[in-house]
Amino acid sequence: TAFAVASVVARRLTRTVGAVAVAAAAERIATGDLGVRVQTPAIGRELAQLTTAFNAMADRVAHTEATRRRLIGDLAHELRTPLAALEATVDAVAEGVLPADATTMATLHDETDRLSHLVADMSAVSRAEERVLVLEPELLDLGRLVERVVSSHRPGFVAAGCVLVLDAGPAVPPVLGDPRRLGEVLDNLLANALEHAEAGGTVRVVVRGAAGSALVQVSDAGRGFSPADAERIFERFYRADPARTGSGIHSGVGLTIARAIVEAHGGTLTAASGGPGTGATFTVALPG
Repeated sequence: TAFAVASVVARRLTRTVGAVAVAAAAERIATGDLGVRVQTPAIGRELAQLTTAFNAMADRVAHTEATRRRLIGDLAHELRTPLAALEATVDAVAEGVLPADATTMATLHDETDRLSHLVADMSAVSRAEERVLVLEPELLDLGRLVERVVSSHRPGFVAAGCVLVLDAGPAVPPVLGDPRRLGEVLDNLLANALEHAEAGGTVRVVVRGAAGSALVQVSDAGRGFSPADAERIFERFYRADPARTGSGIHSGVGLTIARAIVEAHGGTLTAASGGPGTGATFTVALPG
């Protein structure tokens, strides 16, 4: 009897001690110590599950905080240029150096529009990196989706003096995906190709099936990049070459968002290039 009573009391005391340890760790996290974790005790399945869940939560909080800090730093860096341009233009108008005419107003409008797009893109990349994208998947014909997106972009390519070619294979398996989100991926890839393509160049979009997957490839004959930068170009605001700044219209997070959307669909987005001056190819692979 004494042994049984002692066993029950010891088990309750151990659970209490474990719960106190988790509570103490939670208080430390609340004060900003995001590196604290609780060791998983070998004294019961319930407490082990509690500590595992707590540590997973702590990892998530730490990751979110790290992402938030990077986003704030990136946003502060990217805001400097348009804000400086706005400030300089406003000061010039106030001092009478620039007239408050249509050209000046257009400059102010362009910079404010750039700020608006930057804020919207930062919000999108934040949701993408935190895996909180809302998907509305349906069984869709990827070839038809790509055809619609290519058609919407064709006038922009014509205006830039570039040729946009679509090559859709006959055996593309249907994919389960969100047509709006996947359309956003294609929008970003085509905008990126147009930004870095040379006048008179050709951008080719290929859609085909391969080993139970559906592939979309966007290839341009533009500036290209070093093979060593194939992964880094998906980082926010990363420029493999300062010359690859294009028109400056895009914020530099389009590829980051595109990869996050593709990965949310269980697919992959990769980039390849033979080096500067050889063009680039971006490949989207989605499970069929």
